[in-house]
Amino acid sequence: NTQAINSPDFLEKASRIFGSQAIVASIEAKKTDHNKWVAYTDNGREPTNIDVFDWIKRVEELGAGEIMLTSIDKEGTKTGLDIDLNKKAAEFCSIPLIVCGGAGNKEHCLDSMIIEGIDSIAIASVLHYEIETIKDIEVDQATNSYTFCGNLKRSIDTIQWLQPKAKSENQFGFLFFEEALTFVADLLGVF
Repeated sequence: NTQAINSPDFLEKASRIFGSQAIVASIEAKKTDHNKWVAYTDNGREPTNIDVFDWIKRVEELGAGEIMLTSIDKEGTKTGLDIDLNKKAAEFCSIPLIVCGGAGNKEHCLDSMIIEGIDSIAIASVLHYEIETIKDIEVDQATNSYTFCGNLKRSIDTIQWLQPKAKSENQFGFLFFEEALTFVADLLGVF
């Protein structure tokens, strides 16, 4: 998010080289007023005064193939995802939308899974701290006859496949991600 906001041509260049299907734009959003959210940079520490919904449209134009939208207000709270933000973002977004920040149990996940236009949900604490399992979420979905929108069933299957078998494997995943990001940045000549 920080690099994209500071240098929007980064997204455009990356999508030309790798294809938009390989580019996920991360947007960190914080509510500033009634129904107004602003994009933040530097891991949610620095405001930009850029309207989140304008930025969603802009990153699409620049060639992002997906958007990962994080609610700064909800991140780490385990009080539920930001339904208002996610619904409004889904109205503006025409590419796959991944939402995250705030899931504390399977009900929170399911509340967002039924929003039209949300393709995936990224969850961490719920799984890392074994509050819920992928199987619990799948069983609850089947029991309550939820209809998943978009590619959520595929996403849940993928999350189950990617879910580490041991907590130590998480460190490898993060390390691998950082190495891959550095490789891409070097390739694009960004850093």
